[in-house]
Amino acid sequence: MKKTILYSILCFFLLACSDNKVQEIGFLEGYWEIEKVEMPDGNSKEYTINQTIDHFKFESDSSGYRKKLQPQLNGNFLTSDDAEAFTISENNGVYTINYKNALSSWTETIRSLNKEQLIITNEANLKYIYKRFEKLEIKTD
Repeated sequence: MKKTILYSILCFFLLACSDNKVQEIGFLEGYWEIEKVEMPDGNSKEYTINQTIDHFKFESDSSGYRKKLQPQLNGNFLTSDDAEAFTISENNGVYTINYKNALSSWTETIRSLNKEQLIITNEANLKYIYKRFEKLEIKTD
């Protein structure tokens, strides 16, 4: 009995202290703006103004696409027909975005995801920190 309780407490702390904090995978859907990229050597690059944003469309079957958009002052977006299809897999609470096209395949790991922030790392161990995009509409009269 004591071993079971101790094992349960240990599992709880291991899961609670996990580096991967994904509140709800459905939060991935939507428009995301890059804030910062952190390199493995400790350097980082801040993005204060972005000409493009990422749009994630997520389906209930764990598939979807990622598309680059250019926000316009009137609240609309410029885009092309290009989109990167993906599937999402989960293994022990770690979510991975798996991309594949005619030329290559690659993965990104979701490190943190909530309503306001998305953090992913790629195979080169670059950490991308995104914030939820907010449309800017300037009305002209």
